[in-house]
Amino acid sequence: NFGLSYICEDFSSMIHSIKSVNIKTGKTIWAQSVHKSGMIRDIINNDSVVHILTDKFIGSYSFEKGEIWYIPIELKVIDRYSYTEEDLAISALGTFTGIFTGFYFYSLGSVEHIFVSGSNLHYSSNMIFYADSQSLKAINAETGAIIWEKILPEHFVGMSQIIEHDGKIIVVNTSVYKKGNKILRNSKPGVIAVDKNKGDIISELGFENYGKSIVEIKHQEDLLYIKTDSHYLSVSLNSIELLSAKSFNQINEHNSFENKDNFYTYSLSDNAFTKQIEHSIVISSENAYSYFCDPYLNVLDSIYSADFTKPVYRNDQEMIFQYKDDVYFTNSTGEVIMRFPKAQFVVFINDRLYFTHNRSLFHVDIN
Repeated sequence: NFGLSYICEDFSSMIHSIKSVNIKTGKTIWAQSVHKSGMIRDIINNDSVVHILTDKFIGSYSFEKGEIWYIPIELKVIDRYSYTEEDLAISALGTFTGIFTGFYFYSLGSVEHIFVSGSNLHYSSNMIFYADSQSLKAINAETGAIIWEKILPEHFVGMSQIIEHDGKIIVVNTSVYKKGNKILRNSKPGVIAVDKNKGDIISELGFENYGKSIVEIKHQEDLLYIKTDSHYLSVSLNSIELLSAKSFNQINEHNSFENKDNFYTYSLSDNAFTKQIEHSIVISSENAYSYFCDPYLNVLDSIYSADFTKPVYRNDQEMIFQYKDDVYFTNSTGEVIMRFPKAQFVVFINDRLYFTHNRSLFHVDIN
């Protein structure tokens, strides 16, 4: 029945407005301005309350009554500058004219603010868990009071993702950002397990020998599958123990595809499109190979097909899938019957496939 909007009113002073609206009538229930509020990074909600994380605060808002509590936060940010050919040309011209006129001018390029600390919000047992550049916090979801706070090891502080398993809060230190050749705060990729109720550190596991940063994670029952910038890892969440580590090249050995230059774009998927293997992970590539692995990352099978992270439709006679920007119709032997290049917004609803192609909307009755 309720919707919440978070709108930037003045970008220079970072003033935002938060407004609650009755979905059925469009009537505004309440509205308020938030100064220096930053951009939204995560939102979790139930039927009555929404919790918002920005780069400046964590706030709790009732859909019907407005702000409940508000906690300021401070995230570490670095500035990354980039220059276009036009910027370089302006700077070169400014240098050249300055030689004769004594007046120099340069292009400053564009600047991107990159956050090097912070996590998602995780809700459990009326508590909200959040990790910043200093510590992991457990917050009372109703009052905003800090229940406990645990200082994390210095090498662990960075961008992180929080999951939960069997009474443990698992903080995955995902990204390690560099400024020049210097790694900020000597941060290292890894996981740390903390008791949910007390905040005591149970165990810690580092992955610095298997890459500089974590690209992707998949939580599957009592296992955590991790993709770093060079390896795939499987971790037991019961014992916080590394079960297996395989490099990209070790996985690549299980196919005969000649061009392996782009095989470092594999993603992790727990959706095995053509078959489901219990307690397995599917490693899919944009180059049309998918690998079915056991929890120790041993390759059980490999299939030459489309990217299994984007399945569309399949039955015994035909398959429809999206590969890169194209949509393919194939028969049971894999022969391409029809191809739509540069198709977008591909969805499958009630036996009909919908997509756009060449400024037209197509729908296909599968039956």
